[in-house]
Amino acid sequence: MYSPYLQDLCLFVGQSEVYNKGALLLDKLARISATGIQIHRIVESHSEPISTLLEEEQPISSSIQNGSLVYGMIDGSMILTRHQGWKEVKIGRVFENNSIYELSSSRNWLGHSEYIAHLGSHTEFEEKMSVLTDKYADLEEDLIFINDGARWIWKWIDSAYPKATQILDYYHAVEHLGDFAALYIKDKKKRNKWIATNAELLKKQGVVPLICLLEGLEVSSKKVKKEKEKLLNYYKNNINRMDYPTYLKKELLIGSGAVEAAHRTISQKRLKLSGQRWTEKGAQNVLDLRVVNLSDRWEEVQNMLRAA
Repeated sequence: MYSPYLQDLCLFVGQSEVYNKGALLLDKLARISATGIQIHRIVESHSEPISTLLEEEQPISSSIQNGSLVYGMIDGSMILTRHQGWKEVKIGRVFENNSIYELSSSRNWLGHSEYIAHLGSHTEFEEKMSVLTDKYADLEEDLIFINDGARWIWKWIDSAYPKATQILDYYHAVEHLGDFAALYIKDKKKRNKWIATNAELLKKQGVVPLICLLEGLEVSSKKVKKEKEKLLNYYKNNINRMDYPTYLKKELLIGSGAVEAAHRTISQKRLKLSGQRWTEKGAQNVLDLRVVNLSDRWEEVQNMLRAA
């Protein structure tokens, strides 16, 4: 029988390190004898209560009443599983604008965030993400979603939060422009200049002038023509999410880098180490623990262990 204190330590090192390395740390730092298998078993045995913990909606901070904005971002990245090969982990990150601290003119630091991570279908993920975002629905346009253009994400936002502000990630929009330019302009120097000029146009005047410019380009190659149509369709399908001049005037974020960074902190640092292959359940157990920890909710785990 493990004490609540020992279970706490095993859960914490289990979500931080490979189980065997976690056992070594417990021995070196706390003189506690445990094996990697024991840590693994403790993580597995607490999977259900940890999952239940993440289903509990957290209170809204008092700063929301004072005009704060809330950002929601969603993205996916792959981990290697034993039975299905590479499989996508969907991650959601929610934070207030007053959690953003400017370190320099080109770099910000983001403080407290709430996270969710799910290895599975987007409908299951939407249910988990709703736990984080439903409490902010009354903010309407001050609830701001920035994402990269996956249709299921926008469809979910349209349905669940029809009055929320939707922004297509600016850097993905420019990346798509670069994909077209790679075929359209062979000279690298001229291509980079063309991309930079039109990226600035997109930021300062919006997507409509850029669409007009692209439509006026003469293209003879079928391959380039196909890429041009693909780019135009992408921009036109997201035209209402690409009013970057207005967003910047309101001092809103226009990039989803925060959720891309979350992939490194939530999943990759622990689940994509050399040689790792996961069962779906084993990966989700660790993801849930990392979400609780990085959402600053570990005290709730400790309270749960003491109550048990």
